[in-house]
Amino acid sequence: MKRIYSIVLLILFACPGFAMVVPGLDLLKRVLDRFEFMPEYHMVGDVMAFANHKDIEYRRRYFIETNSDLEFVFFSYRGLIYSDWFLYMKTGMGRQDGAVIFDPRDVRYGITPSLEIRLKRANLRAGLEHFCFHDIDRNDGVTEYWNKEFLEVFSKNYRLGEYRRRLIGENSWAPGNRFSNNTRLGLYIKRAFGLLPEAVLGGGHNYRWELTQENRWAFFRSHDWMVNIKSLANANVRRDGRVLQTYVLGLEGHFRRGAGGSMLFLNYNLLDQLEVRPKDKLLEAGIRFYN
Repeated sequence: MKRIYSIVLLILFACPGFAMVVPGLDLLKRVLDRFEFMPEYHMVGDVMAFANHKDIEYRRRYFIETNSDLEFVFFSYRGLIYSDWFLYMKTGMGRQDGAVIFDPRDVRYGITPSLEIRLKRANLRAGLEHFCFHDIDRNDGVTEYWNKEFLEVFSKNYRLGEYRRRLIGENSWAPGNRFSNNTRLGLYIKRAFGLLPEAVLGGGHNYRWELTQENRWAFFRSHDWMVNIKSLANANVRRDGRVLQTYVLGLEGHFRRGAGGSMLFLNYNLLDQLEVRPKDKLLEAGIRFYN
């Protein structure tokens, strides 16, 4: 008898009309219908080598670098609000003398929970960024890490996958598709209203806030290739008011064929005054994959 009773209850709960019987269940269903869970994800990975080292220390530190970025969208609400989580990992490979020239130097981890609002002409995102840098087989006595609040405004085609999709079509070479941009303002958290000690929130740097502008402009397209220039300008303001500047100019060549995105790229770090892993005057050449 108990088994029959359980089966009857299961059938009732599975029946769509049962939602009208239990108070509040129909309302809950209507609310959940406005959400979409795990609607999308985005991945970017690259490997690059360095050249134009300005001194011996740069030559030892910067040889090869790999980056893996993963973005999960856990849920969206009515196609307007998106819950984004970013995971970052970077490994830095140096150079050493001897038969084995590869010298693992450092690794960087990052996690960024955020909320994104997708408007008609642009997207807005606000969140919390956590990054930490760790040395490998060496210890300079300093571990750099921070928690940073940020707000950014970026074009609808800022993500690499969307940028490529809009430009590979035969009739898509419009200026609005060829240009993408991102403007970002960040504030390094130091006290959190006294709830947490400063040592928990950040260390190994003197940054207070930052402003970043990133642009892309596609200027060439053939049957197999699409080429754009890239620029990045960053200003980090220290606690004492000093402004640390970074400028990067790059060239990116995307393969037009295939379902996924891939590119060859070349970057030149015109100026990098950052105190954490600066790349001043370095050339970067590599390959990048994305979806």
